[in-house]
Amino acid sequence: MFNGLLDLGIEGRVAIITGAGRGVGRATARVFAAAGAKVVAVDIDADELNNTMSQLPNNPDLHLPLVKDLARVEECEDVVRVTESTYGRLDILVNIAAIILRIPLDRVDETSWQRIHDVNLKSQFFLARAAVEVMKKAKYGRIINFSSQGAHSGGFDNSIVYNTFKGAVLTLTRGLARQYAADGICVNTIAPGPVDTRMMANLPPERLQEFLNLVPLKRMAEPEEIALCALFLASKWASYITGAVLDVNGGLYMR
Repeated sequence: MFNGLLDLGIEGRVAIITGAGRGVGRATARVFAAAGAKVVAVDIDADELNNTMSQLPNNPDLHLPLVKDLARVEECEDVVRVTESTYGRLDILVNIAAIILRIPLDRVDETSWQRIHDVNLKSQFFLARAAVEVMKKAKYGRIINFSSQGAHSGGFDNSIVYNTFKGAVLTLTRGLARQYAADGICVNTIAPGPVDTRMMANLPPERLQEFLNLVPLKRMAEPEEIALCALFLASKWASYITGAVLDVNGGLYMR
C-alpha cells in the first residue's frame, strides 16, 4: 500500500551493484546506500572499489565490497552466493558493469569480440540466472539491466560490437521478465545515452562534440541522473513495471 512520497521501499533491501568502481556504478551505489539499501558493490578494480566504499553514506558496516572479474561465470555465481550467505537474502541486482572497445570493424578479432561479449552480456545473464534462484525464495526481486541507446540506433564511433551485445540485453530482459513475473520478480532495462564517464572520455573532443550536437538537451547526463532512474525501477513505485526499457538519453533517441 502506498504510504508517502518519501518511501521508496528500499530501506533494508540488499542490492548488488556491478561496475561500482566508477561512473554510473559508483553513483548508483551511493544513491542506493543513501536510500537505505545494503549495497554489495562489485568491480574488478580494487582501488576504485575501495574509493567507492569510502563514499557510501550511512553505516559503512552495512555494505560489502567484492572484487570480481564478471567475465568469468564462476565469479558471477560467487557474487550471489556470498551475498546470500552474508545477508540471508538478495532483493535487487543492478547490472551496470561494461566495457567498450572502439575498434574499426575490419580490425575486430575474436579476442576483442569475446571480451566485449563476456563483460557486457554474459555477465548479465549469469548474474541474473543466479540471482533469480535466491529471489524466488522470497517471491520478490528487482533486476535492472543496462543497455545503451546504441541498441536502438546502432551506436556511434566504432562501437558496433558493443551495441550488438547491448541489443541482446533488451531481449534478455524481456525473456527474464516473462519467465519470472509469477515469482514476484520485475526485470527492466535502462538504456542511457551519453554519460559523463570514462567511457565517453575516450572519444576525441571533436567526435564527442559532434555526438552531443545530436542530443536535444545538448549535454551528457551526469552519472547520478542515471543512478536515480535505477533507484526508481528498484523501488515500490515501479512495482507494476516489468520487461520495459527506460530510455534516458536527453532526447537523442525517441520512440
